[in-house]
Amino acid sequence: MALFICKHCGYEGEAKRQVRGTRGVEIMMWTVFTPIAPFYTIWRRVGGNSKQCPNCERQGFVKSSSDEGYIVKKKIEKELGDVVIKPAATQFEAFGKQSSQVEEMKKRQIDPDQF
Repeated sequence: MALFICKHCGYEGEAKRQVRGTRGVEIMMWTVFTPIAPFYTIWRRVGGNSKQCPNCERQGFVKSSSDEGYIVKKKIEKELGDVVIKPAATQFEAFGKQSSQVEEMKKRQIDPDQF
């Protein structure tokens, strides 16, 4: 299966297939308007199915191996620039705790009955 890239959010992966119409209307057609229901079901399933991004749920997927996919990749890389997301060394450094406070918290025993 081909990988796709979203033009809007930059998600790269498998696309979700979007079907026309709604399931509720289809069920109603089969229960109330039985002679017309097969036409509605065929219309929903055949043609007009588009790719939808599972991340932002918008249409606008292109194959990542195509020229347009290459342009979208470069555009997103340019927008992000040199953004490098590095995780904090410890969970305490993310909140600005000093190393002495961290050591003190590690040494202290926690009593479960206090909660």
